[in-house]
Amino acid sequence: FTPNDPRVHLFEFDRFLAGKFDLTAQTLLVMDHASYQRLIESGSFIDVQIAQTIPLPNGLPGYHLLTARYSPDSSRAITSRASTSRSR
Repeated sequence: FTPNDPRVHLFEFDRFLAGKFDLTAQTLLVMDHASYQRLIESGSFIDVQIAQTIPLPNGLPGYHLLTARYSPDSSRAITSRASTSRSR
């Protein structure tokens, strides 16, 4: 793959949702369909634009390549998710 490319970052999705990263207009996010649904439901992102969807062999959406920006309320949403996580 590209292990030494500083432009490539691999994150476990929960860690991605729990933090804030430098998302530029050139940042391409790649995630499976379930993670995409969680990204939308998180309330932390706006202007989500799917550049490409790679289907599974059965034709259902498999992976999405997309861009997104943090919403103005993203810090509050991240803090709320962290509080919920700690109380479990």
